[in-house]
Formats: sequence, C-alpha cells, structure tokens
Amino acid sequence: MEPAAGANSPSQSPDLISSTDLKSLLLSFSPGAEREITQVEKGVQNFFMFHQSPRALVKLPELKVLSETDLKNLESREVLRIGHYLDYSDEEQKLILQKVAIRPASLKGDQVDKILRACVRTGLSSVMRYIRHRDFRLLDQERTGQLGPMLREHLLLNPETLLDRTAFVQQLGRLESVSFEGLLESETEAPREYIE
Repeated sequence: MEPAAGANSPSQSPDLISSTDLKSLLLSFSPGAEREITQVEKGVQNFFMFHQSPRALVKLPELKVLSETDLKNLESREVLRIGHYLDYSDEEQKLILQKVAIRPASLKGDQVDKILRACVRTGLSSVMRYIRHRDFRLLDQERTGQLGPMLREHLLLNPETLLDRTAFVQQLGRLESVSFEGLLESETEAPREYIE
C-alpha cells in the first residue's frame, strides 16, 4: 500500500526553479518556449482537475517549439520533469509509451512525485488491460484450433534443433522474445521500472 502523500516521506524530486529564474533561462530558447512551458503547467492543472489522470498532461509530441533535447536540457536545470506511462490502445491492441512534461504551479518536488506515481499506476493498469485483451485473443485462437500450431512454432524445440548447437541457441533466444519483458522492451521501449 502506498503511503499518503506528504506522510513523513521526503520528496525524491527536487523543487523546480521559480518563474523569475525561468524567464532569464528561457532567453536562450525560441520565443514560443515560454508559451509551451505555460501549456505544460496547464496540463498539470488538468491532471489535478481530472482525477489525477496522466492522460491530461501535455505529451512531448504536442510541443512544437521545444524539442525533446530542449526538454531534457530544461529537466537538467530543474525547470520541469519528463515523465512517462504506458497506455493501451484498444484499436491497435498494443501498448504505447507516452512521454509527458511536468511542471506544477507549486514547483514542489512532492507534487512532481505524486504525478510520477500516477504515471506508474496508469502504466500498470494499461499492462493489465493489455494482458486481459491478449488472453481473450488467445482463448479465441484456442477455440478455433489456431493456438496449438502457433505455440508449437514459437516455443517447442524441433528434434533437429536439439542436435544443431547454433539452431538450439537461436531457439532459446526466441523464448525471451515471446516473454512479456521482451514485449515491453521491443515494442514500447518502456523504461526498466516497468520491466523489473
């Protein structure tokens, strides 16, 4: 169970720099950068208004002036934080890694931590939805008789493979690629905290 916010747990994230310091820092960026930082702050307001959903935060591709490199630079200067969460797309039936920008109006590290925890919770919820839909697909394949041949092709070792050392090693490598960890690494480029 997660401790209540602010319950004797020090913030893991540092407080962000003030608006005054931000204005002088943004002089080296494009003129629209300040407007996009304001957009990020509004996204955080929406996060708190809409049941603490990370989907309300501003996603990095929505920012047109600030590139991902600019955002990482601003993150290193404690202007904002870049968070991420996994989202499940019902249409595409796959997990998608969403990167979001975080800058609460309070500039407090504990609010940043709260948002990052919500991102992890949303990611875990998406993984559970993915597993549920995947299991329904597998049940349908089992009913139609397609599951057995697919599993045999991906998981079982052929007798010829056991004799050929190179083919055996390749077959063992395929086992990792069908694991859930393999899926997260290859398809979503998810951070290690989701995989471990």
